[in-house]
Amino acid sequence: MGYYFISIGGSGTRVLESLTHLAVAGMLPNKEKDGQLYTMAIDPDTGNGNLTRTNTLLTHVNAFKNVKVGENTPLLKTPLTLPNPFTWSPTQIGINLDRVIFYHNYKDKPIGKLYKTLYTKKERETILDEGFRGRPSIGAAVMGMKATTDVVQNNAWANLINSVQNDVKTHGFAYIFLSGSVFGGTGAAGLPTIARILRDTFKSYCDAGKVKIGGALLLPYFEFKPTPEEREKCGLFASSENFLTNSKAALRYYADTGGSGYDSLYFVGDDTMTPTNNFSVGAGSQRNDVHVVDFFAAMAAVHFYRGIDGKHCYFISRNQGDRFGWQDLPDITMSDETKVSARERFGQFVRFIFAYLYIVKPVIRDLFAGGNSHAHPWFKDYWKDKIDINSAEVRNFEQYAEQFVLWLNQVENSSGRKVELIDPKSFKCDNDAISINPDFFPTLDYATSKITLNDVAAKLSRGEGGGFPWPWPKPKKTSGSEEGFGLFLRRLYDSCKIENH
Repeated sequence: MGYYFISIGGSGTRVLESLTHLAVAGMLPNKEKDGQLYTMAIDPDTGNGNLTRTNTLLTHVNAFKNVKVGENTPLLKTPLTLPNPFTWSPTQIGINLDRVIFYHNYKDKPIGKLYKTLYTKKERETILDEGFRGRPSIGAAVMGMKATTDVVQNNAWANLINSVQNDVKTHGFAYIFLSGSVFGGTGAAGLPTIARILRDTFKSYCDAGKVKIGGALLLPYFEFKPTPEEREKCGLFASSENFLTNSKAALRYYADTGGSGYDSLYFVGDDTMTPTNNFSVGAGSQRNDVHVVDFFAAMAAVHFYRGIDGKHCYFISRNQGDRFGWQDLPDITMSDETKVSARERFGQFVRFIFAYLYIVKPVIRDLFAGGNSHAHPWFKDYWKDKIDINSAEVRNFEQYAEQFVLWLNQVENSSGRKVELIDPKSFKCDNDAISINPDFFPTLDYATSKITLNDVAAKLSRGEGGGFPWPWPKPKKTSGSEEGFGLFLRRLYDSCKIENH
């Protein structure tokens, strides 16, 4: 089966960032690598910092996605497909709205005069390299013209269409999920336009129920307050003061059009506006932190991917008005209709990542510095003469693990309300420097357990039967299909499971 995710604009990219972590953690509905997560980004501002950060994350995951961790494990069970090109831009470098719509061909005609009335001179002449500046009207004009032609001419679209068609022929169906904001420029313009084009492109499949289209529409949840100097310098830019007005107009449009091409829609937002780190029009300086709203929107994609019949209305709300917690998240329904606790699965994955950074990373650093591997029995059992510690998969996994913790830190500190998913006392991020606190490892997801980092290290260094005989027994394989680095990751992941679950 195919899970397709299309991020639209900066907010959609942050949702994709969250969904990628959920996929690596095994929280998508598929079983035993019978599904793939295909990603694509739509953004005129191809150099924006959030898109760069997410692209880096996807590159890391893509580098270790094929490690052999064996069967009957949620770890890495949803392979990532990272197409080339990953990003489609509806604009070209150095182009403005006048050039996009060929205004010079119509300026003396009635339609040209209408266009000049609808758009200000600044809106028409602003270069669109850094996005649509919070103007859905600009985005709608550009998307409407470029997307229709590029679907048949652009490689990014061709790759997506071919993959969906192959999935339908092979597995019988495919799920396409879009996400972006309805209060900015790119998302507000792209969400209805792209959904309509996808439905037209896959009309026969959609009519037969073989292709489903869903979307997470992000309502306002952050704000920024540029200084007078920044306002003067930046010219045309997205304004927080217009977010609610833009959202109201967008929601009325979706109501009037019956969903505008979607089979399922999820509306996710927060009535507490979180200030952004810094004000930016776009490009590399637009590098906003992930918000818990982005996490919830990614969970909406997980819900959609399980297969939705479109006959029900779902809603979710907080148990307590001043905080978010595990009790606010539903269980995950897998493809075989079994239920999985989001807290249990995510909590085990966090322990796995923390254990890797606390136990494994220092050993790798020590060995690079000429240390003795005999001081680390698990290294002798799993790695020595089996795994190249400088291999691409090992290096990329370590970078991924660090990026995951930085993402987690942003989620936990993102809202004006308290977020209680992972105890912030269990880890610390000082800029990009990460430290794990072993004292809070047993209760890092606010559940009571007795598992410690010492327990995890001990499990790595003994056989399935337990005990500490000497010499150390060779580790046993779990299913017979684990190999190399994958065998070690599987053993570490299994060692992080709370036994009473």
